[in-house]
Amino acid sequence: MFASLALTALVATTSVSATRLYVSSYDGNITTFNFTRTSNATYNLARIDMNIGCAPNPSWLQIDQMKGNLFCLDENFASTTNASIASFKINKDATGPSLKKVTNITVPASPVHSSIYTSSNGTQLLAVAHYIHALTTYNINPQTATFTLSQKFNFTDAPGPKPQQGVPRPHQVIIDPMKKYFVVPDLGADLIRVFYIDPMTLKIAERPSIPVPKGSGPRHAVFHITPRSSLKAKRGETHLYVLTEISAQILSFNVTYLPNNGGLAMTPIGKA
Repeated sequence: MFASLALTALVATTSVSATRLYVSSYDGNITTFNFTRTSNATYNLARIDMNIGCAPNPSWLQIDQMKGNLFCLDENFASTTNASIASFKINKDATGPSLKKVTNITVPASPVHSSIYTSSNGTQLLAVAHYIHALTTYNINPQTATFTLSQKFNFTDAPGPKPQQGVPRPHQVIIDPMKKYFVVPDLGADLIRVFYIDPMTLKIAERPSIPVPKGSGPRHAVFHITPRSSLKAKRGETHLYVLTEISAQILSFNVTYLPNNGGLAMTPIGKA
């Protein structure tokens, strides 16, 4: 990833709508832009400021718009063992810096993607995929944007057959539509990893992984719920689409939920 984008909406007036655009880049900066659309349908992108608080190599940005928090993953290319995550409060006022740094903590190497799980009572968990064989989770204080390590998983599965698959390489962590599981494509091990989220304790537990073709290298995935098949159906089918980096394919799965929070069953339904 050469840059990571995240959007958060600001207050709009009757004549001009404005959106803040935050851009992280490997030069060490998070740059904030104001993206506006005027009443005559013209657009303008103007830089507001730059923040070096996630240096040296910020990549992925994660925003909690409701609480006004931004989390930044720093890959720190100079180290093969450590990286960092920084948190910021978003300043929605017109004056002052757009981001106020809260904290920065050391984490395992190569954090590349994250997701925030919010329970029904408002507690939050940040899950982070690390490209060098790990997944970590952090308990968030939504009010202050502080966070602390909760769990760490080091993966030792046999890697795939391709040269770039020397070790397990989790590359993304997403939440399923029912908000019960973290799902992690592992480019190095040719697996879709599944973790149950306990909504009370915010601890996660590994469930059976879903294998994909050897040497395919799953990198990113997205869930989609199809339209209801009939008026009696409560919901449509749940599908997962997986983009593979090495075989350059999109793999499609029909997803069903196993009883007793036992994980996800995924039936292949096609590829492109």
